[in-house]
Amino acid sequence: MKKIIISIFVITNLLFGGINSNDAIDYEEFDKMSSSELTRSMANEFAKSLPIRIDYLTTMTNMFGIGNRIIAKKQIKITHKDINNFWKSDRNGLIKAMYKIDSQNICNEPIWQYLILKRGVIAEFNYLDTNNKPLFNYTVEKVDCEKII
Repeated sequence: MKKIIISIFVITNLLFGGINSNDAIDYEEFDKMSSSELTRSMANEFAKSLPIRIDYLTTMTNMFGIGNRIIAKKQIKITHKDINNFWKSDRNGLIKAMYKIDSQNICNEPIWQYLILKRGVIAEFNYLDTNNKPLFNYTVEKVDCEKII
Protein backbone atom coordinates (compact mmCIF):
# COMPACT_ATOMS: atom_id res chain seq x y z
CA MET A 1 0.00 0.00 0.00
CA LYS A 2 2.83 2.40 0.87
CA LYS A 3 4.39 1.91 -2.57
CA ILE A 4 1.10 2.66 -4.32
CA ILE A 5 0.59 5.86 -2.35
CA ILE A 6 4.16 6.97 -2.92
CA SER A 7 3.94 6.13 -6.62
CA ILE A 8 0.84 8.27 -7.03
CA PHE A 9 2.50 11.29 -5.41
CA VAL A 10 5.74 10.82 -7.29
CA ILE A 11 4.04 10.55 -10.66
CA THR A 12 1.87 13.61 -10.08
CA ASN A 13 4.90 15.65 -9.03
CA LEU A 14 7.25 14.17 -11.60
CA LEU A 15 9.32 17.23 -12.33
CA PHE A 16 8.91 18.96 -8.96
CA GLY A 17 6.37 21.10 -10.70
CA GLY A 18 3.07 19.24 -10.70
CA ILE A 19 -0.32 20.83 -10.88
CA ASN A 20 -1.28 22.65 -7.72
CA SER A 21 -4.62 21.46 -6.51
CA ASN A 22 -7.05 22.55 -3.87
CA ASP A 23 -7.66 18.90 -2.97
CA ALA A 24 -6.31 18.10 0.46
CA ILE A 25 -3.62 15.44 0.60
CA ASP A 26 -3.92 12.80 3.30
CA TYR A 27 -0.45 12.27 4.76
CA GLU A 28 -1.55 9.63 7.26
CA GLU A 29 0.37 6.80 5.54
CA PHE A 30 3.48 8.98 5.25
CA ASP A 31 3.27 9.85 8.94
CA LYS A 32 3.64 6.16 9.76
CA MET A 33 7.01 5.95 7.97
CA SER A 34 10.38 7.12 9.25
CA SER A 35 11.88 10.02 7.31
CA SER A 36 14.68 7.84 5.96
CA GLU A 37 12.22 5.15 4.80
CA LEU A 38 10.05 7.82 3.20
CA THR A 39 12.93 9.52 1.35
CA ARG A 40 14.34 6.21 0.15
CA SER A 41 10.94 4.96 -1.06
CA MET A 42 10.01 8.17 -2.83
CA ALA A 43 13.39 8.52 -4.50
CA ASN A 44 13.37 4.88 -5.62
CA GLU A 45 9.92 5.25 -7.16
CA PHE A 46 10.89 8.47 -8.91
CA ALA A 47 14.14 6.95 -10.19
CA LYS A 48 12.16 4.32 -12.10
CA SER A 49 11.04 7.09 -14.48
CA LEU A 50 14.53 8.45 -15.13
CA PRO A 51 16.15 9.84 -17.14
CA ILE A 52 13.72 12.68 -17.78
CA ARG A 53 14.51 15.55 -20.08
CA ILE A 54 13.48 18.72 -18.27
CA ASP A 55 14.30 21.11 -21.10
CA TYR A 56 16.67 21.20 -24.06
CA LEU A 57 19.63 21.86 -21.73
CA THR A 58 18.81 19.80 -18.65
CA THR A 59 18.10 16.12 -17.93
CA MET A 60 17.40 14.59 -14.55
CA THR A 61 19.47 11.40 -14.61
CA ASN A 62 19.27 9.91 -11.14
CA MET A 63 17.60 10.24 -7.77
CA PHE A 64 18.17 8.45 -4.50
CA GLY A 65 17.42 8.84 -0.82
CA ILE A 66 19.99 8.73 1.96
CA GLY A 67 18.93 9.46 5.51
CA ASN A 68 16.74 12.54 5.42
CA ARG A 69 17.99 13.65 1.97
CA ILE A 70 16.56 13.16 -1.48
CA ILE A 71 19.40 13.67 -3.91
CA ALA A 72 18.66 14.56 -7.53
CA LYS A 73 21.37 14.42 -10.16
CA LYS A 74 20.86 16.69 -13.15
CA GLN A 75 22.96 16.79 -16.26
CA ILE A 76 23.29 20.15 -18.00
CA LYS A 77 24.65 20.85 -21.48
CA ILE A 78 27.08 23.47 -20.25
CA THR A 79 28.82 23.71 -23.65
CA HIS A 80 25.60 24.61 -25.47
CA LYS A 81 25.75 28.07 -27.05
CA ASP A 82 22.70 29.25 -25.09
CA ILE A 83 24.37 28.74 -21.74
CA ASN A 84 28.13 28.46 -22.28
CA ASN A 85 28.88 32.20 -22.24
CA PHE A 86 26.74 32.69 -19.15
CA TRP A 87 28.59 29.82 -17.45
CA LYS A 88 31.96 31.34 -18.32
CA SER A 89 31.13 34.95 -17.48
CA ASP A 90 28.76 34.63 -14.51
CA ARG A 91 28.96 31.15 -13.03
CA ASN A 92 27.53 32.30 -9.68
CA GLY A 93 24.63 33.98 -11.48
CA LEU A 94 23.76 30.75 -13.26
CA ILE A 95 23.95 28.76 -10.03
CA LYS A 96 21.68 31.29 -8.30
CA ALA A 97 19.20 31.11 -11.19
CA MET A 98 19.10 27.30 -11.08
CA TYR A 99 18.71 27.37 -7.29
CA LYS A 100 15.83 29.83 -7.57
CA ILE A 101 14.01 27.64 -10.11
CA ASP A 102 14.53 24.41 -8.15
CA SER A 103 13.66 25.90 -4.76
CA GLN A 104 10.51 27.64 -6.02
CA ASN A 105 9.32 24.47 -7.77
CA ILE A 106 9.88 22.31 -4.71
CA CYS A 107 8.69 24.73 -2.05
CA ASN A 108 5.41 25.38 -3.86
CA GLU A 109 4.46 21.71 -4.25
CA PRO A 110 2.28 20.32 -1.43
CA ILE A 111 4.09 16.97 -1.15
CA TRP A 112 7.47 18.67 -0.99
CA GLN A 113 6.15 21.22 1.53
CA TYR A 114 5.14 18.29 3.72
CA LEU A 115 8.48 16.53 3.28
CA ILE A 116 10.64 19.59 3.90
CA LEU A 117 8.59 21.61 6.39
CA LYS A 118 6.99 18.83 8.42
CA ARG A 119 9.46 15.95 8.07
CA GLY A 120 12.76 17.82 7.82
CA VAL A 121 13.72 16.31 4.47
CA ILE A 122 16.49 18.06 2.55
CA ALA A 123 16.40 18.17 -1.25
CA GLU A 124 19.91 18.13 -2.69
CA PHE A 125 20.66 18.96 -6.31
CA ASN A 126 23.90 17.83 -7.93
CA TYR A 127 24.55 19.28 -11.39
CA LEU A 128 26.92 17.50 -13.77
CA ASP A 129 28.11 18.21 -17.29
CA THR A 130 27.35 15.75 -20.10
CA ASN A 131 30.55 13.84 -19.22
CA ASN A 132 29.30 13.44 -15.61
CA LYS A 133 31.88 15.91 -14.29
CA PRO A 134 30.50 17.70 -11.19
CA LEU A 135 29.67 21.36 -11.81
CA PHE A 136 27.87 22.55 -8.68
CA ASN A 137 25.41 21.48 -6.03
CA TYR A 138 23.12 22.98 -3.42
CA THR A 139 20.37 22.01 -1.03
CA VAL A 140 16.82 23.21 -0.45
CA GLU A 141 15.88 23.01 3.21
CA LYS A 142 13.19 24.16 5.60
CA VAL A 143 14.67 27.64 6.01
CA ASP A 144 14.68 28.08 2.21
CA CYS A 145 11.03 27.11 1.83
CA GLU A 146 9.99 29.32 4.76
CA LYS A 147 11.39 32.31 2.82
CA ILE A 148 9.43 31.38 -0.32
CA ILE A 149 6.05 30.41 1.07
